[in-house]
Amino acid sequence: MRTAATAAFLTVLSLSTAARAQPATTTSPPETTPAPEPAPVEPVAPAPEPEPRRASRPPPDPPAATVEDDAAGLNRPDGMSVGIGVGYSVPAQLLEPNLASVRFRFPSGFTIEPTVVLDTARTTVKVGPAETETESTEATFAANVRLPVAGRGKIDLVLIGSAALSYQKQSPDGADNDTSTSTFSLGWGLGLDYWPKQSWCLSASATNPLFSLQRTRQEMVGQDQKTTTLDLGAIFDPGVFVMLHMFF
Repeated sequence: MRTAATAAFLTVLSLSTAARAQPATTTSPPETTPAPEPAPVEPVAPAPEPEPRRASRPPPDPPAATVEDDAAGLNRPDGMSVGIGVGYSVPAQLLEPNLASVRFRFPSGFTIEPTVVLDTARTTVKVGPAETETESTEATFAANVRLPVAGRGKIDLVLIGSAALSYQKQSPDGADNDTSTSTFSLGWGLGLDYWPKQSWCLSASATNPLFSLQRTRQEMVGQDQKTTTLDLGAIFDPGVFVMLHMFF
């Protein structure tokens, strides 16, 4: 029995030794496909920073009116305009205006104030049975020119020039007794124009005579009488006129 057990033991021992002598069988891992390399990523340029937004400013206020602006036409009529006015030749009664005129004002401020008179009158004088009739005729063409030369605010300093041509004739009853007078005259002066509104002008003018040539013809039986009068001088004895005009 001991022999059988020993034999069995030796058998197991030999099998164990044989198993140890054989090389160990190793299994190789399965082949794996390498992962593809990632595509290169192109660098992206950073977005530009937005410019700082500027705060919007309200439009500036228009510049205040200056004296030069006033003199250049502020508060004056625009373009060509016509003014109609009434006034006084000083001295005069306050409630009795004795002047009327029309002024034509150009964009530059140059103004023409014409005067035209065409008049015929007949006068009859009766003394008892006798009756005398006299016919009078007058024709006058005159003009004042006004030119602003300086300004301050709403007031203009104006240089005034005037020219007039007139003809008058007296014709009493009878023959060879008519009297005719022709006159040509020039004048100068200064004025102030005040413009409270664009269409209103209050003016004060002072004018003086400068030159006058007058010829008178008196009809007489046989030979007429002629008289010539010439006046020339720097005279400062102004006639004063105050007028209010409305311009359209």
